[in-house]
Amino acid sequence: MRVFSALLALLAASPSLAGCPFGFDKRNGPEDYDRITAHANIARSLTSSSTPSPSASASRGETAGSKGVFLMNRIAPGTSKLYISNADGTDERELLSDSVYEYHASFSPDGEWVTFTTERNGDGNSDIYQVRTNGSDLEQMVATPSVEDSVVLSPNGSLAAYVSTTNNMRANIWVMDMVTGKKWNITDTPITASNASLMNGYFRPAWSPDGEWIAFSSDRNTQFSGHGEPTYLGLTGWETT
Repeated sequence: MRVFSALLALLAASPSLAGCPFGFDKRNGPEDYDRITAHANIARSLTSSSTPSPSASASRGETAGSKGVFLMNRIAPGTSKLYISNADGTDERELLSDSVYEYHASFSPDGEWVTFTTERNGDGNSDIYQVRTNGSDLEQMVATPSVEDSVVLSPNGSLAAYVSTTNNMRANIWVMDMVTGKKWNITDTPITASNASLMNGYFRPAWSPDGEWIAFSSDRNTQFSGHGEPTYLGLTGWETT
């Protein structure tokens, strides 16, 4: 089975910032934002769940076995399509007949559906959809002018957790009831509130096996700096889980 990957790396002059997509070089404390270094380190690989690729859930449940279903992402300039095949790589085919720009796909727990992020409503306007593994019954799950991304279904398929910026344009984890469509924010509440003057984004939700907990990454209460680079408050920048 082939593993398709693409790697683009643009490293900044400051090696301390080489671990995150963007970083401020605050040599003289929080008031000095004149020295700014930004870089992008983009990796696309089927072996990494942090980039547009199948989630780890693709190998669970009914999708396991030599004749299970294998989902892949092929990325080229200006395009990103979802492909599906048997787990041994045979019968590879494009999942959608009208692919636009799709990524971050994962299987439903029963292996019957694929959830994914798409920009079919406009470039940069990411929304979340689902479709059957044979490419039929394409359904919109959540679509707003904000960003929706990284949707994952709970183990029993009754709830969907996803990232959305619909609340004040900040990335938060939301949960949606798959039957009623009711949605609620679980990371921007009085109980979970962070320091509003610092970074407070929430990303990459993942369900516990019993469906009672959601793990996620967050840069809450940190400065906008690189992985492992201490900030002026003594905090470490970027995302933690």
